[in-house]
Amino acid sequence: MLLATYRKKGFNHSKRKPPPLSLQIKLLTRLYTLLQRGYPLLKALDIMTLDSSLRKMVLAIEGRLTNGLPLHTTFEEAGFSKYVVSYLYFSNSYGNVQQALLQSSYLLEKQQLFTASLRKALQYPLFLLVVMSTLLVFVKSTLLPSFLDLFSSMEINQSALLTLLHSMNAFLYGLLIFLFLSGLSLLLWKALSPRIPLSKRLSYYQRIPLCVTILKTETTFLFSYHLGSLLGAGLSIQNALKVMQQQGQFPILQWYAQHLYKDLSEGKSFAAILRDYPYFRKELSDMVMRNQTDGKLEMDLDMYAAWILEEAVKVTNTILKWIQPIMFLLLGGMILAIYGAIMMPMFQWMNQM
Repeated sequence: MLLATYRKKGFNHSKRKPPPLSLQIKLLTRLYTLLQRGYPLLKALDIMTLDSSLRKMVLAIEGRLTNGLPLHTTFEEAGFSKYVVSYLYFSNSYGNVQQALLQSSYLLEKQQLFTASLRKALQYPLFLLVVMSTLLVFVKSTLLPSFLDLFSSMEINQSALLTLLHSMNAFLYGLLIFLFLSGLSLLLWKALSPRIPLSKRLSYYQRIPLCVTILKTETTFLFSYHLGSLLGAGLSIQNALKVMQQQGQFPILQWYAQHLYKDLSEGKSFAAILRDYPYFRKELSDMVMRNQTDGKLEMDLDMYAAWILEEAVKVTNTILKWIQPIMFLLLGGMILAIYGAIMMPMFQWMNQM
């Protein structure tokens, strides 16, 4: 099985704190504009130092370029998004830096818009969630134990009431443990996952439908776009896969390129072997099977990548539209639970007097 054959490799990623997305987008769009107007790269960077907000970052990039580093490496060391680094890396092969700058800045703009919209949608619900969580801890640690002690000392028929209180106490206790363990698990996974071989991580992800969907969309988009660009520059499929093997920003893409190249070298059909990779969409192999022989595969891949990106934007907008109502619904349920924890014991006690 493909997953079992992979062994994780280390990559020399920069530890530099990434610049804000707004500055990355600003630098990319201005550099694209200057290159489009015919300025050489170093001259364009020199002009951009006139902007005080970009000067430090541009001087660092300019210095690395004059020292002989490739463009994608200078942006990687400057802390730019892995999408920017990936696009610039592939532009070395298909020879269109302007297109790489334009496409990567577009992706960052979409990412910035999504982040801003998500922050706006969650700002008020998260504030309420903090308040409700504080009340929940108070009810669990102080109020319910007091009620239990009170009713346990009374000489009235209270078996139903005590059962209710014990049940509510157990529910709140379990809820707090679940929230704590969930947060702790996420932190541990973030810290430990880089040390786990990619094959094992992917096998874990396959058990989580949301992770599979996100990774499949990202991998199919990147593979389609970059393969289309490399084929459009005149490279064969095998040579394009060689180029993909050398990039380190997206390990899944690198790993798939290695295995695809090996399978093609053994004489297997490109369209057929694409079906064996769980993080490629089925439509990719169907499209390759229909169009590989008509000489227009690069155009179809480029169009397919654009469709995937358009679809991803629509899905994220839909998610943002539903996040706030769902959050308010959950908060409403917590409010009712806290209200019930406070008032129901009082009502039960009054009925038994």
